[in-house]
Amino acid sequence: MSKQISSIVKTYNFHLQNISRVCKYLTTKACQPAVQGLVVSQMDYCCSLLSGAPINQIQSLQRVQNNSARIISRVGHSNRISSVLAALHWLPCDLRLKFRILTYVHVRGFISFHQVISLQELFTSTSITGLSDHPLIHPL
Repeated sequence: MSKQISSIVKTYNFHLQNISRVCKYLTTKACQPAVQGLVVSQMDYCCSLLSGAPINQIQSLQRVQNNSARIISRVGHSNRISSVLAALHWLPCDLRLKFRILTYVHVRGFISFHQVISLQELFTSTSITGLSDHPLIHPL
């Protein structure tokens, strides 16, 4: 598993390096879809396999996400990244993995109503775009 994650991180860093060379000449609105399409969307792929990964490997994925946010927002390494992630409506990697897995399990019907309520309580404190538009509630 560690070889796979390190390979994934190398691939993401390669794409980020190439995108950062081009994004200097693009606007933020043009740069964001490129970064999200090539890097961030791939982080969600097979996230159930990453759920049991050690913390240090999740932190390496978090660094990739942080670098992606820095490229989009053109923020230096001396600035705090949490406000940039909040402005982009991105969750940190560990919460992102949990959110994706719990959402998938709920949509497939494997979570009970009480677990859905705890799911909502967990993520309502964090700003997520679209969560208020489509709350995850079973119809009664």
